[in-house]
Amino acid sequence: SLIAGLFVGAVMNQFAKHSFFGEDSALPDFITVWFDTLIPITLILIIGWIFTFVLEISIFNVIYEIFKPFISIGQSFWGFVILNFIGYTFLYTFGISTWVIYPITSAICLQGIGDNMALVAAGKAPIYIHTGEAVNLFALGGGGTTLALAFMLLFIAKSKKLKVIGKSTIVPSICNINEPLVFGAPIAFNPILMVPMWIVGLVTPIITYLALSSGIVPIPSEPFNFWYLPSPIVGYMVTKSIAGLLLVLVNFAVSWVVYYPFFKVYDKQVCEEEMAEEEKKARLAAKKATRKEPIEE
Repeated sequence: SLIAGLFVGAVMNQFAKHSFFGEDSALPDFITVWFDTLIPITLILIIGWIFTFVLEISIFNVIYEIFKPFISIGQSFWGFVILNFIGYTFLYTFGISTWVIYPITSAICLQGIGDNMALVAAGKAPIYIHTGEAVNLFALGGGGTTLALAFMLLFIAKSKKLKVIGKSTIVPSICNINEPLVFGAPIAFNPILMVPMWIVGLVTPIITYLALSSGIVPIPSEPFNFWYLPSPIVGYMVTKSIAGLLLVLVNFAVSWVVYYPFFKVYDKQVCEEEMAEEEKKARLAAKKATRKEPIEE
């Protein structure tokens, strides 16, 4: 549809620059405009007919063949780890939403889960790991596996600001929606919290891939689009096993260990900033009090 739209726009734009009638034509404007648009429209339809019915060329198949090698790379270990790290973690820490690489990852993930379904239907075992369902096994709380950090903000933070952020982001985080946390804490453009997110964004996909490829955890073979359910439920549902639930818990524990020391540093820094702000307000209040003159009757 994108290619067709660009083609139509290009043809119509070229014909719009020229008219088949002179400015002194006696024909009404609506007639000349009708003819000037009818010809390029007819040309577009003829070219579309030739491609579709005469040459039997499918634009979809052409695009698929072009990206087929890339899809194969995406199913490899490094394709799984690097793509998920770049899209769901690295770019995210710079304020670029994880959805920006969805056109790429969806081509890989949908093909993978479709092929797994076909294999199971044929009585074979699923072999394709890079699926959206597998990504849900480590994207706990959202891209960057931030669910552990959300719990830290809520239950451990000493800073008033971080406590409030924890209270307001815990429910979305449990539902694997972490934009409020990434941009509220913030993690984005925050060197202290960006680094652990990068580490987790590499480690948890590696753990997940190895667990699935080794057979410790069953490879997902059915679509599961309820990604906004709490992660332990998702882990069990996509793998239909306790092992999937345990994998989610392992990824959560790993993310907790990675985030915790960085969280403590950031919490201390925010506390110091809050104390400095309170002292500043106290000094200003004291100055105002000393400047007040006694009221004479």
